[in-house]
Amino acid sequence: MRSRDLGGFWAGLLVAGVVLWSLITTDVELSRLLSAGPRIADFLGRMFPPDPTIMDEIWKGSAETLRIAILGTLGAVFFSVPLGILASETMVSAAVHRPVRTVLAFIRAIPLILVAMLMVGAVGLGPLPGIIAVAFHATGMLAKF
Repeated sequence: MRSRDLGGFWAGLLVAGVVLWSLITTDVELSRLLSAGPRIADFLGRMFPPDPTIMDEIWKGSAETLRIAILGTLGAVFFSVPLGILASETMVSAAVHRPVRTVLAFIRAIPLILVAMLMVGAVGLGPLPGIIAVAFHATGMLAKF
């Protein structure tokens, strides 16, 4: 084996060791997973056929989710255009674009669900925390372009 091949071998062995260590030290019982089969089958069986009496509620929730996505993305476009310009190397000085890029990288690193939970705590339940969370998260993505 060449030394390059040995590096991959050792990396694979290390990963396998970490996975094995994780399985041994956590409370993972394969028997629990295998014995869950009947409960999983019961759960899936109760899903079909769908109950038509709740379809109106499902459509309302789906429409609200779509509105959250649309308004959050629109808010992200509103904020990402000026931030994208400020992050451009060709349009502003390094003293401006470097900190803006750092902030955008930080925004992209924060998971959407974390922002959503913080917004629920800040503004309460409803669609508004979702709109703010989507706008915040998507701003970092859109401003990069």
